Amino acid sequence: MIYGVTIDRTDRFSHQLKSLSLLPKRPTVRFVFDPGIRAEEYLYFCKQLKPIADIMGQFVDSESIKTYTFAKYQERVIEYVTVLKDYVDIWECGNEVNGDWCGYPYQVWQKVVGAIQEVKKRGKRAAVTYYYDLEPPENKQFEMFNWITEHPLKPDLALISVYENWYPGVVLDFKKLFTRFLLEFPDAEIGFGEFGPQPRKFSQSKRAAMIERYHAFSFPSSNWIGGWFYWDFSVDCKSGTPTLNAMVKSWK
Repeated sequence: MIYGVTIDRTDRFSHQLKSLSLLPKRPTVRFVFDPGIRAEEYLYFCKQLKPIADIMGQFVDSESIKTYTFAKYQERVIEYVTVLKDYVDIWECGNEVNGDWCGYPYQVWQKVVGAIQEVKKRGKRAAVTYYYDLEPPENKQFEMFNWITEHPLKPDLALISVYENWYPGVVLDFKKLFTRFLLEFPDAEIGFGEFGPQPRKFSQSKRAAMIERYHAFSFPSSNWIGGWFYWDFSVDCKSGTPTLNAMVKSWK
């Protein structure tokens, strides 16, 4: 089982380390690496994280994929897996890959395939995160299951990013969603790749309730790893806040 959180910033890093140390299980930190930043600049932070957490490195966040050509994306992948090889356990080769904000599907697929190949030949685990939109996009090529069918990938971890609170009153049937998802990835470990409070006006109590609801779900399959990777850990989960308390409670 993977108990994940997301860190997407390095300011006030000592406070994030303190919050991580309060969690009752060893977390897996999904570390979002910013575009244009050299891998060496993250060495210090990875060294600080490693004693208390496993690391899933994200080469770039979703909307940044389109800013790289295939060659430049491969160059970044090789640089990062080489420099951070002793610290990163899992590499997220593509984030929310089917989102229309990532670029043309074939170009995104090509970049992710190349990244998976580089990661696997170094003996590391490769993850891919898909975006599930509760309101199917007008352009069907970006609908999650259509994208998966048209652009097959073979990650070790197949994950779903979902922000159901974009649609007030809608409650997603997690079991139904992952039952279908498992049919697409019978040989992969599956789970949540990302969730969080969008829009940000959500109160701390609503955030805490969301954390408890997502972590309460367990899919009845040996492929299930949980994941979760709560997006706003960096700013929400400070010591003593309802969000961190909810995470501690949920992880016990």
